[in-house]
Amino acid sequence: MALTLEKVIANCKPGWHVNEKVAQRIIERCNMNNGLCPCHHPENDGDLQCPCESYRLRDKCCCTLYLKDE
Repeated sequence: MALTLEKVIANCKPGWHVNEKVAQRIIERCNMNNGLCPCHHPENDGDLQCPCESYRLRDKCCCTLYLKDE
């Protein structure tokens, strides 16, 4: 199932926002990579489905798809 901007927005946590400057490119990369996060950060040691485990469990989005509100 393809990742869409609507899905990205729906997965956004309270206190965070979608980085519109990079969203489309990251979505394209995820879709080219079978839905996997393109980040490949060392902390992503488990589920890499976008949004990756690092964002979901540790509030760290290394690919900058999601940004913490200031």
